Amino acid sequence: MMEHKILEHLLVKIKQIEDQYAIALAGKSARDYAEYSEMCGVFKGLSLCKGEIDTMMQRFKEDEDNE
Repeated sequence: MMEHKILEHLLVKIKQIEDQYAIALAGKSARDYAEYSEMCGVFKGLSLCKGEIDTMMQRFKEDEDNE
């Protein structure tokens, strides 16, 4: 199913970006609290996106199994 492949690709890309932010946060690369807070917000947003995509993938799988 094409949707499943697209969602898998999105998960890979999101994970790559998330890893970059995790490295930056661990490396204390934020110049100040505002930048740190923004980085944390982006990281949280990426995590929420992954959760939504995982949910969609599970629903697609369940729909396929029911067909």
